Amino acid sequence: MIGDHNLTILLMLAIKRYTSAIFAFLVLIVNALPSNVDSLRFEVLMNQKMLDDIHLDVNFINSFSITSDNLILLSSTDQFYVLGWGGIAPLGGKINGNFDCFAFTPDNYLMIISNNDICNYDSLGNLSKRIKLPSVGMGISSGSYVMYVYDHNKNEQKNALYLIAKGGKYSKLFEVTAPINSVIEMHNSILFSSENGLFSFNLMSKEVKALAALPKNEEIKSVAVDTSSDRIYFSTDNSIYTLKGSSPVFITDKFGGGLRFFNDGLIVFNPEKKFLIRIVGIEDKVKLPQISRAADDKKTPIMLTNSTIINLVKEKLSDDLIINLINSSRVNFNVSVDSMIFLSNQNVSSSVIKAMKNAVKSKTINNSNGNNTSNNIITNNQTTQNNNTSNTDNIIDKSFYIIAGSYPTEQQANDAIADLKRKGFPDAGVVGKNNYGSYRIAYKGYATNEEASKDLTKIKQTINPSAWIFEKK
Repeated sequence: MIGDHNLTILLMLAIKRYTSAIFAFLVLIVNALPSNVDSLRFEVLMNQKMLDDIHLDVNFINSFSITSDNLILLSSTDQFYVLGWGGIAPLGGKINGNFDCFAFTPDNYLMIISNNDICNYDSLGNLSKRIKLPSVGMGISSGSYVMYVYDHNKNEQKNALYLIAKGGKYSKLFEVTAPINSVIEMHNSILFSSENGLFSFNLMSKEVKALAALPKNEEIKSVAVDTSSDRIYFSTDNSIYTLKGSSPVFITDKFGGGLRFFNDGLIVFNPEKKFLIRIVGIEDKVKLPQISRAADDKKTPIMLTNSTIINLVKEKLSDDLIINLINSSRVNFNVSVDSMIFLSNQNVSSSVIKAMKNAVKSKTINNSNGNNTSNNIITNNQTTQNNNTSNTDNIIDKSFYIIAGSYPTEQQANDAIADLKRKGFPDAGVVGKNNYGSYRIAYKGYATNEEASKDLTKIKQTINPSAWIFEKK
């Protein structure tokens, strides 16, 4: 990880010596723009004149990123540089080995792709191989909780997007026939560009949708998102566009390049022309209406189900990402004991199952409209109970039972059964009294001990470590 000491070296650079060059370039760009956008504010962070003034002759690669200290990280094939207002400085030593691209992980570690390896980088310039990738020369992009790598080699017949979870495990999300140029997350979807098309891939439905297309001779090189307004920007080498519905809206044809949206401005980096600009006020000037979210993220967000979670697990999404989706989406989970056992058998972790149960519990509370009578609260497909009927009348008539607990009073037993039913155990009920006169409450009854034993293991792992089997004589 890049340390604060290395990054603060930029603060010692003088800004004044570049003021005239910045102003001259700013005037040049503003005057070159069409008259309908000539009042946009451009912040020129780097240009050829600035590099000439400090005698820095470097060929940058296409990758760039924003550091945790809000500086811009650029690179040649063997040296990193940090950039801020009026200055640029080398970061660390020369790198021992060439590389193609880089990105910061969600926890701010710098990951570099060299050949077909993801590598770490230290201040001495050493690359340490960490993850072997399926292809050579892949691109890399950071998500909220995971990393993405993708094929963008024109020699590949099939080009895939992979997700890399914590621990270095990666899984293929999809394949396309053309190289993938840019990848970025947006809510429950991934936006990516390939040739002249802009697409979205839904993480839950696995559906790929075309969002926009440019003429055949224009290749979309980069995509950025303003998360405050859900505004999508994309660029070619020479032009920048945004979306209005499904139609591209032209912003400028005076320059293009790699894009990042940072704070309230769009950063544009063109390594060949060696300039980097931040554009502020695009929406105000162009007067575009706010884009509604992609079809999957509109006012009726996707409903997560048990099958959705199983599919996400099969795709090897991290638990953190799945839990984040659960917490930010509408849910319709079945959390009955049979369903939870099935989820566990499908390799759904106990932490994800717990998040599913909490989501159902939160939904139940929100749907109860302030009704505190526990017998009236229902979830999923349960039937509303009559307030005048005691839960302890719900006697399970089986031979073997998984016991949730015992309660000394009928009221406590009623409350416990109602709570279990709210949590997705419709068969919960009382199984007589113990030697102390307390009501035994069971999750479910079974005809054989083998059936009960099989479920007990899962219940103890995911719900209640103190659960046990009671045999009715």
